[in-house]
Amino acid sequence: MTEIAPTRVLVNLAARGALAGLQSLRASGCTATFWGCVAVPGADRGLALGTIEGSRCPLDPDTIVTTLGGHVGRGTRVLTAGTDVDALMSLRQALARLGASVSMAWDGKQAADLLAVVQPEVVVVDLGLTRRDGYLIAARLSCLETVPHAVLVECADDPAEAFAATLADPSLTAYAKPLDRLLVELSLRQEPEPAHQRRPKIRAVGLTRK
Repeated sequence: MTEIAPTRVLVNLAARGALAGLQSLRASGCTATFWGCVAVPGADRGLALGTIEGSRCPLDPDTIVTTLGGHVGRGTRVLTAGTDVDALMSLRQALARLGASVSMAWDGKQAADLLAVVQPEVVVVDLGLTRRDGYLIAARLSCLETVPHAVLVECADDPAEAFAATLADPSLTAYAKPLDRLLVELSLRQEPEPAHQRRPKIRAVGLTRK
């Protein structure tokens, strides 16, 4: 990595040690953009995620805010999913001070419902959610029209096996892509605009044309 000095790194979250490696690279000063995907050996299809960052458990609000950097600003739609009430409430307050609109989910069902309604630009997911819901939430980001930037809070176990298992979920089958197409797509995707450069989206409700 030091010799190549890449500007973009594709991270297969189903590879053992991938998320921990991402965090180690960032800690060593790597400034590349990390793009996530889920693929397993022997399978011909995988899921393309967006830009990702990793964070260690327990969830630390200050660390998350620093990690998010320019991804959050006034009007940014943020979704958090986890069960650490105190930490997530503190994170919500910190993000609100930056002008973000924060929605909170405490389990997998709430998170799935809010993903569809909120269409977040940033997602913070605690992978330690019960029944491995955190991994499925992260994988479902591939289903959104615009895949949000994600911060994945790593729990104690290596997440590779749990991420690999998400490929068998029926709700994701239609979104899996051939691996060659997935690699090309992630290589060509444009990086998210910094929050301060985004134009706010206005939704008109209840208007009729006369």
